[in-house]
Amino acid sequence: MLKKHIVSGGICLALILLLIATFQYPGGSLHDVRAAGFRWQHNYLCNLTDAKAVNGQPNAAQPWAIGGVLLLC
Repeated sequence: MLKKHIVSGGICLALILLLIATFQYPGGSLHDVRAAGFRWQHNYLCNLTDAKAVNGQPNAAQPWAIGGVLLLC
């Protein structure tokens, strides 16, 4: 029974980690460097995995995003 749901559970956990990362992202995008937070319309997923956010601040979302991307793969 566990093998039957392990893939869908991993995908759900990956999406939860990526959602947490979007709330932790300090801000900035290619459209507006001073923008606050992560916007799915203006940011790329790789912005979450960088050491620094686009606005130059340290990226607190990086560990969450890396975990989410690894699980999603």
